[in-house]
Amino acid sequence: RDAYIYGDYETGKIWALWHDGTQVTRREEIADTPHKIVSFGQSGDGELYWMNWEKNTRIYRLTKNPAVGKPSLFPRKLSETGLFTDTAAQTPTAGVHPFEIAEPMWQDGAKAQRFVALPEAKSIKTTTSGNPAKPNYQVEWPAESVLARTITLKKKIETQVLHFDGETWNGYSYRWNDHGTDAELIGADGAEFTIDKQPWRIHGRAECARCHNNWSGFALGFQPDQLVSISGKKPEEAAELFNGPFTERLKNRLVSSRDDKADLESKARSWLHANCAHCHRRHGGGSVQLMVNADLPTSETMMIYEKPVRGDFGIADSAVIYPGAPHRSILLDRIARVGSGRMPMIGAREVDRRGLLLLRNWVLSLPPNVDDELAAEDKKTWRGYIESMIHMSVEKSPKIDNPLSFFHSPFHMMDAVLFELLPQPLHDQIIQAALSSSEAHDIALFEQFVPPEKRLKTLGMNFDAKKLLAAKGDAKRGAELVSMTGKMAACLACHILNGTGRDFGPDLSKVGARLTRE
Repeated sequence: RDAYIYGDYETGKIWALWHDGTQVTRREEIADTPHKIVSFGQSGDGELYWMNWEKNTRIYRLTKNPAVGKPSLFPRKLSETGLFTDTAAQTPTAGVHPFEIAEPMWQDGAKAQRFVALPEAKSIKTTTSGNPAKPNYQVEWPAESVLARTITLKKKIETQVLHFDGETWNGYSYRWNDHGTDAELIGADGAEFTIDKQPWRIHGRAECARCHNNWSGFALGFQPDQLVSISGKKPEEAAELFNGPFTERLKNRLVSSRDDKADLESKARSWLHANCAHCHRRHGGGSVQLMVNADLPTSETMMIYEKPVRGDFGIADSAVIYPGAPHRSILLDRIARVGSGRMPMIGAREVDRRGLLLLRNWVLSLPPNVDDELAAEDKKTWRGYIESMIHMSVEKSPKIDNPLSFFHSPFHMMDAVLFELLPQPLHDQIIQAALSSSEAHDIALFEQFVPPEKRLKTLGMNFDAKKLLAAKGDAKRGAELVSMTGKMAACLACHILNGTGRDFGPDLSKVGARLTRE
């Protein structure tokens, strides 16, 4: 009662907010739906309704949850889920099938074991409609299906579980104990801790929905383009799991980015699909018009020669992907940094150096437009840069007086260190020069070479609000952060700040004069 009701298109959550005319007095989540909420409305008697965006749009209303106040039987330990006969050894129960995929997403060097479980005598139903030459596929999972993934980094860290309740997929995470014998259910907000000084985040349940959503098909790994084997057999041989043409849906199979026999473009597109396509696809929720799912040809991905709309880090003549010029390609820049502005923004904190090398080589191989004079000049610059590195690598005691002016760009400088083109003393000199730079862009590309405890501290997902508000502000540093070359330059893609930016969201000029510190 007396609340403002609002919802979220991506997660389907609905909240109530109370306001006394001056400030918010209370806010609480009142429903967690699987819906793409596009509009609320009221009937004549004041009943609240909303519409869900889907192929067969329906109208819904709120009703009391019959489960509230009743004890939950949800398994609090992984051993209680029934997925494994031996939890510590990860021995699956009969009907739980281990499966392998072509290209796993990067997770700070961690490995994963994957499992799929369907209720007894049930299968994944796939039907087709429309033009037989280009059919529309509808996939229907049976209620109580489960996908699980155990992540290991030196030791088992967490097991992530996706459970289909008949209407939507819900994500849960279990954290393994120090002995590796069992795992405990983590709360809805997730958890953060360190593993041998390496920060690790178990993501909250709402965060799971950012990637495992309707547009990406929820089950990201268990898709025909990714599947390599199920219980040691080819996917098409696991007939008991499928009813209909599930494995025939996509003909464009992903390849492993480590496959020496695969071509460069296929490997690069597979890496982008696994790490970015859950958000960066049509309607996927990504904040830029970018579609990198592997079933699209590269020319239709909105990457090539496209101007970046969420900040260019002050890089002149840049593009999302600039053919032949990795140092002008903002997509590579975001993958190469840690902390603010990094992509993917959740799921990993460290740079996938092998993946970055793959993408750098792919961008170098892309042919520029025939009339692109800048690309021709870039090729000369890059060739000269490589020749200089080769020459310096064979010198007895090479030295660079000023790395920041010697290299054509911060990306060239990072490239020399990342791919070990120079002797170690020069690497150390370049890293120190970059980290001492006054340019935020230089520092961001080189923090990956510094241990996590020595990097610039950021708030992270969970922080102490009182401690933050007690900190002393620095207006000059704040202005640098929201400048066109600062770490928060992406804000200017939607907001005007003192005459700079885009008039799309609220004007942020003199925001401190009209809002409280809180």
